[in-house]
Amino acid sequence: MSIPSTVFGDQPPESLAQLLQLRALRHPSRLAITFIEDDGSTRSLTYAELLKESLRTAAKLSQYGPAGSRGLLLYPPGIDFLIGFFGCSFAGWIPVPSCFPKAGRGIPRLDSIANNCNPSALLLDQSTLRMVDRSKWSAVASALPYVTTDDIGCDCAGDKDAESCNNDSPSIESDALQNLLQISPLALLQYTSGSTSEPKGVMVTHQNMMANLEAIREGFKIEFSDDASPTTQSSVFWLPAFHDMGLIGGLLSPLYLGTHTVNFSPRAFLSRPLRWLELISQYRGTITGAPNFAYQLCVDRIDGAQAEGLDLSCLRVAFCGAEPIQHRTLEQFASRFAHTGFSAHAIAPCYGLAESTLFVSGGRLGTDSLTIHVDRAKFRAGNIHIASSQHGNDTIRLVSSGRASSDMEVTIVDPSNLTALGECQVGEIWLRGPSVAAGYWPMSDQDPRFSGRILKQPATQPNYCRTGDLGFLHSGHLYVTGRLKDLIILRGRNHYPQDIEATVTKSMGSDCGAAAVFSSSGPAGEGLCIIAETPRHFETQQLTEWSRKIRRDVIEEHEIDPRHLLLVRPGTVPMTTSGKVMRSSCKELFESKSIESRYRWDRSDVRTDGAPLPLPELPVSGSYQDVSSIAHSIEQWLLSWLMIRGGVSQREINAERSFNDFGLDSLSAIEMSSEIEDWLGVRLTPLTAFEHPTPRALANYLAQTLANPS
Repeated sequence: MSIPSTVFGDQPPESLAQLLQLRALRHPSRLAITFIEDDGSTRSLTYAELLKESLRTAAKLSQYGPAGSRGLLLYPPGIDFLIGFFGCSFAGWIPVPSCFPKAGRGIPRLDSIANNCNPSALLLDQSTLRMVDRSKWSAVASALPYVTTDDIGCDCAGDKDAESCNNDSPSIESDALQNLLQISPLALLQYTSGSTSEPKGVMVTHQNMMANLEAIREGFKIEFSDDASPTTQSSVFWLPAFHDMGLIGGLLSPLYLGTHTVNFSPRAFLSRPLRWLELISQYRGTITGAPNFAYQLCVDRIDGAQAEGLDLSCLRVAFCGAEPIQHRTLEQFASRFAHTGFSAHAIAPCYGLAESTLFVSGGRLGTDSLTIHVDRAKFRAGNIHIASSQHGNDTIRLVSSGRASSDMEVTIVDPSNLTALGECQVGEIWLRGPSVAAGYWPMSDQDPRFSGRILKQPATQPNYCRTGDLGFLHSGHLYVTGRLKDLIILRGRNHYPQDIEATVTKSMGSDCGAAAVFSSSGPAGEGLCIIAETPRHFETQQLTEWSRKIRRDVIEEHEIDPRHLLLVRPGTVPMTTSGKVMRSSCKELFESKSIESRYRWDRSDVRTDGAPLPLPELPVSGSYQDVSSIAHSIEQWLLSWLMIRGGVSQREINAERSFNDFGLDSLSAIEMSSEIEDWLGVRLTPLTAFEHPTPRALANYLAQTLANPS
């Protein structure tokens, strides 16, 4: 797929660095990016300013390694990530995004990435540098020199003073820039979510990136921004930049289009989903997107009255991908916000993966069929029979992931005999095209993921990429139906079950048996189910202790809140003759209610209805006389929240128990903190939660703060 010559002239950009340079030349004063901080303050850069800051970083990086070096990016949400990313691009380095760390803790994902790609430097900002504890990192990661891009004179080795490193960057058209502008072997090394023990770094070439950016534009029918127009399109995103959807969909694609991208933090969205829609309305956003869970969260947390002031008529594309898409969610979202001018035709389900850079299929479906009904019994047997109408529980409704981009070849293959399948036949989705990445780092010609070949395929034809996803084609639309293997996708993130199982068995101790984890569908979408075998000999009270510890450890290490946890007798988890966990068999037993448990914990899904909890009336004067009474009211509200919104059973409620013991994941904790802040006007920080770890302690703290606001 070629870039239209009318946009960039006879010499379209061959790399991301060239793309930014061309954009800065064509419209230097146009806003490229605005970031909204959690406190509401903003920071913006024009295309020329973004180029200048990136060149300053590139000049610094050239002191640490030649073209082809890897730069490991460790940033909080914000503009500095983009500066570091393009700094790598201009220096001829390969940018390697990594997750944002928790203060003072080890970062297993960072360690595994560093050990795998051996970067030459760590790029971060000063606030991150102050909060991390490098002594808890691996030897490779902790030994990396670092470059702080918000104070480019900073040097980890202390061998240069700040002033000597803070030289003026070359101008846009200078010879110095041309000497600096190098094309690295790769545009990006994108590590997929999942196992930290075997990291998978996808090698995205410049050809891959430019082809995929054009495929996104073509697939969603988005026009390039008109140079002659005084205004430009805007996009609004909160997705994390280290995720491929956030990086390519939320940052690079708007720059490719020549538009203005408005970003804010994932935490700000999770704490107040209305903020997403408010910013779309305020900045007249035409493009946005997120995983399915985000649209569901808007339905659950925003009622019609709260949305009264919104104007979403500007929105042209609202893509949905990165996890299983539920038609119920999309319908509810369109219905809930129809009065704001939101058009259901803006909804654009899509499918993609890092191995294909990002985008595979999608588009605004318009009058095309968004969903189809298929016979339930035949679907479970792997056959697709389109139902002429919906027949209650006899049919299943499937959401189309749109049409493949024009230069992406999508073939459905029987994974058992490697033969191509026809229309409405379920098989593994195989891909071939210019967006398909070069492979995993380091390069291997024998990687089975990128060396798929159909039976009797001519030797002259290139290999396919095996996605590991199951699906079928119908009337040109791709329908994704599941996974060939056991990968779990929750909230747009991939999780390898063996990693979670290792956490479960470690949590229970060396005497425990096998553990199996898998995803299970519910009203709120996919959730995590854990089946764990107990030791043969134990005390009864250990069951509740194990349950609390497993949930706490899984949340701590994987940021997943289990929906179901069953402690079972030894020998219950199905195993192969070679000792491997049969997760699919375990899931079938669970869903058919054929597993007997010694102890079972289930998280309630009632919190998904979004009904606000009644707030106790508290005195509104500046001085409170009865602090204990206020503390009691707040405590009762906290306990009610834990039961109704947090899914904690009544038998487990105790005001003296730690919040960690209730099994709240990061999303639930942010939701609760946000509601408290909105109600009482008291800002809750991680330190607050650490110092007041129980409902009673937190209630007393809040009451004292209200009584003595100074």
